[in-house]
Amino acid sequence: MPQDKMNQLFLRALALEKEGKLDEAIEIYQLIKRENSPKFFAQAQYNLALIWRKKGEQEKEIAVYKAIQREDNPKAFAKAQFNLGIIWKEKGEQEKAIAIYETIQREDDKETFAKAQVNLALIWEKKDEQEKAIAVYETIQREDNPEAFARAQLGLAEIWADKGEQEKAIAIYETIQREDDKETFAKAQVNLALTWADNGKWKKSANILLNIKRSDSQHVYSKTTEILLNGFIPELIKEGHRAGKLINRIFERVKFDYRHDILKFIFKSKNVFLLNILDCATEILNELKIKNLESEDFEKNIAHYTRPLIGFSLLNPTEEKSSSKFRLSTIKGVNDPTEGAILKDFLNYGKKTEDDLITFISCFTFNHDSLNQFRLYGKEKGQEASGISLVFERDKFFNQEVSAFNTLSHQNVSFKDEAFLDNKKLMESRKRVISLTRSWFLHFPFTVAFI
Repeated sequence: MPQDKMNQLFLRALALEKEGKLDEAIEIYQLIKRENSPKFFAQAQYNLALIWRKKGEQEKEIAVYKAIQREDNPKAFAKAQFNLGIIWKEKGEQEKAIAIYETIQREDDKETFAKAQVNLALIWEKKDEQEKAIAVYETIQREDNPEAFARAQLGLAEIWADKGEQEKAIAIYETIQREDDKETFAKAQVNLALTWADNGKWKKSANILLNIKRSDSQHVYSKTTEILLNGFIPELIKEGHRAGKLINRIFERVKFDYRHDILKFIFKSKNVFLLNILDCATEILNELKIKNLESEDFEKNIAHYTRPLIGFSLLNPTEEKSSSKFRLSTIKGVNDPTEGAILKDFLNYGKKTEDDLITFISCFTFNHDSLNQFRLYGKEKGQEASGISLVFERDKFFNQEVSAFNTLSHQNVSFKDEAFLDNKKLMESRKRVISLTRSWFLHFPFTVAFI
């Protein structure tokens, strides 16, 4: 069968796969034989294996990967071996995964080789074979794949840090560049900063943390903000005027956090004992946060009923300057006299008046389409059922990130974590543990034909 015919079959199978017609795609991929074109055969087999995975046929997936030989197509062979390593690792067959990863050579495909080496090193680490992990990490070059190189350097630095070799760890953290991989760079900067903080270099450490950008990683940026607020500002406050300029930079960074004004007041008052009160308040807030969001016991949506005028004011995307913030109201305006009383009783505040304790609330419900609530709330000019239901995505509404704890905005962007493995470094800052780990490299498909 001519090469152009092979190419047409391959592209046709890809199109069917994209349309969700997997059975038809399987039939076409199986028409491509090794004797017609070893290269196209290997690529077809690889994509066929991915289809078997989508269909939950793991044994067929494994068999197809094994059919691909290095002589057919080195790149397809390397990718097939890489995915086999993933499968054996997930099955708990670590020795098989190790053997598979070790078959992949740089000459097959530099990128796949580098990623396989990262996964191999992580297995050695889990087996507590640190020296073998170090040796594997050191084989990865930036030219192979910048992201894999960055993750390997992060792994090396963490191993040396665990061994107490801080100077080696620092030197390696500093080799990781933003251009390699933004998120890994940000994680390395956090680890580097906390290493300096462990040595009492608070100012140097804070400057490193302030170098991390939101665009590097929303997740790491939020964690960094948490570290600055909970660990660094209190320590720098104790240094007083000597850290004034640096603290002002941090205050500018965290100006939208609810603790900003409180910490600024503490800094100006020079009363470090007020930090203990803030710690207590923060602990209470942490206890009040919703946990276990993955549970199906929670509803998918959270709703707030209000007037259309308020809704347009909150969500107005065309006139940014006139958009309103989502506000809390005093408890005086509610129609339930017991609202807030339980918390007051719990805190043993007795019969203190509203003027003594000003409480602000807002009301939300899991019932986002209730005729009764449309009737009771959000009437526009007294007209029945004229209100609206603002519906928030549950996971974003209960987002624990500091950056999302401040306002509810239609511009908020959620962060999706990669598949994290076991924590390799626990960094403590004022009794708060922030874990930042390297990620496991996962599968990647062929999406184009090679002519």
